[in-house]
Amino acid sequence: MTARAPIVLACALILGACATPEWLKPPEDPNRKARVDYTVNKQAWKYLDRAQKALGEKDYAQAKEELDEMQERSKRFNDYELALMWQTYAHMYADQENMPGAAEALEKALEGETLPEGALIDAMYNLGQLQLATEKYDKAAATFTRWLELAGDKATPEARYVIGVSFAQAKQYEKASEQARLAVDATPNPQENWLQLLLSARFELGDMATVEQVLKELITRFPRKSYWQQLAGIYAEKQADQKALAVMELMHRQGILDSRDELLRLAQMFLFHGVPTKATAVLTGGLDGGPLDRDEKTLELLASSYLYARETEDAKGVLAEAARKSDTGKLYLQLARQQLRDGQFDAAAASARRGIGKGGLDNVGQAYLLLGSIHFNAEQWGPALDAFRRAEGDPETRATASQWRSAVEGQIELARAQAQGI
Repeated sequence: MTARAPIVLACALILGACATPEWLKPPEDPNRKARVDYTVNKQAWKYLDRAQKALGEKDYAQAKEELDEMQERSKRFNDYELALMWQTYAHMYADQENMPGAAEALEKALEGETLPEGALIDAMYNLGQLQLATEKYDKAAATFTRWLELAGDKATPEARYVIGVSFAQAKQYEKASEQARLAVDATPNPQENWLQLLLSARFELGDMATVEQVLKELITRFPRKSYWQQLAGIYAEKQADQKALAVMELMHRQGILDSRDELLRLAQMFLFHGVPTKATAVLTGGLDGGPLDRDEKTLELLASSYLYARETEDAKGVLAEAARKSDTGKLYLQLARQQLRDGQFDAAAASARRGIGKGGLDNVGQAYLLLGSIHFNAEQWGPALDAFRRAEGDPETRATASQWRSAVEGQIELARAQAQGI
């Protein structure tokens, strides 16, 4: 018995021969033998023979005429002969790609299970396939459940996969998982779609431990990007961030990460986990002939990576480039703060003024406070006083700016006194 054989037409095997083939003989089961008459009378033979010949010549109208006439005289024939008739109908409909008609005919052929055991098992498997193909998932699951009872351990891994698909489509995920597992375990080299079915069924059942195991096996056997991504996603869902990062890093090493968003996400993960040097390596590699563009977002992330890694000169160069490309002055202010920390007062003041001039700031008062503090640290009291007075014009920074202004005025008075020798 071949589980995946095409639809078997029992009548085809008896055409042109008078001797009864082995499979037409009653099975060993005495109960079946007692209740089924496996003889085919001459009249039934003629109808089936003519219909089969017409099918061989693609004369579907003639074949249907013969079968319809046989059906009209159905009371003259036993259950076995009628089952053969419905099998021939199924063959005719399948030949015409009328799968719903073929499925309905096979259902009638299997009523009462009057076919010999081998033909019954094959026909039932074919019916399940037809029901699956026509999206009659519950019927397919029921048909395959009965088929498994009849076929027993004769089911091949390929058949178990098809049956598992029918169970999955019928949302019977435990049964789908069982068939997929049997298919996978039957060979040292399971097919990819068998593992995919097992993965899907266990996922639907919420068995993430098995999902993780199956994904690892899929990655080992079929290292596709989607499996790596799913595994990283599972780790992220479990908040196993270090494992998720390790998977993403492996993908990067193998050249699997090939999109802008993927590289940016990996760099952000490295930064989040305190590995800025790896973040800069990802970003510079992506910019050097990779999928990354020297746009504001990418350059800002690269600058942050350099700053985190304490490579401040590289960071300032990248920040300046990003600031020039930005629509707002925010990055100029970020650059000014870093230049202030490094004691580069003139450069910091110039950056702060560019930022204010470019606009688009959340709080202009804060920008003037920054500019004033730069001049204050450079002991440039006049420009500092002007900047803090401007900051006083913003209600949010007025109080702080006033304190700074007072401090500057004090410094100015002190300088005047020293100049006068007081």
